[in-house]
Amino acid sequence: MHGVKLNLRCNEPALLAYARAHLGVLAGRAAKQPHIEVECLWQTGAWDPEANPFPSNGELNVIGKRMQGDAGQLIWLNTVRKKGLQLRFAREDDRLFFQVAYTFDDKKKKGVEAQDYRYKKFFSLMSYLVYYPISWYLESTRGWAVVHASALRGENGAVLIAGLGGVGKTTTCVALMKEAGMALLSENLVYTDGVLVYPCI
Repeated sequence: MHGVKLNLRCNEPALLAYARAHLGVLAGRAAKQPHIEVECLWQTGAWDPEANPFPSNGELNVIGKRMQGDAGQLIWLNTVRKKGLQLRFAREDDRLFFQVAYTFDDKKKKGVEAQDYRYKKFFSLMSYLVYYPISWYLESTRGWAVVHASALRGENGAVLIAGLGGVGKTTTCVALMKEAGMALLSENLVYTDGVLVYPCI
């Protein structure tokens, strides 16, 4: 996406297959020299928000109530908003390295409902596995900001429709697409460098 090369690894083949389908043409072969490396550690069962799933060579400093780290890494053991999610951010060999550990509660649903519930979790993890790392990289290296907005491309430039979730950004975009010369640029998130607007695709 926008020239940023991200390699994704995961111990759950179904999640990797979902990511490939979700990203469509953006998904390709693994880059030999990626800008970002992301690893997902998927497990099922009971989640312990205080257990560190990421191996470490030395003792880590306690940072507040839910974080640990040292000069080269930050580990977030309990993100509060997403039960079962734990994150590690590190810089290794001049590359960004993100680890996302997720414990899936397989006892919440049964049968077809369980499969649907699992795919909902796959969808929500795409933010942590792909979109957030790329957005952070674009902000850090190019000064791009991410905006929660729908965007249209028109003859005289872009039209941004920003707002909170559920206020009608997409609906307004679809209505405006009926106007001559208007085309969808991005449905939910856009990047900007302060002058130009770029799609989050």
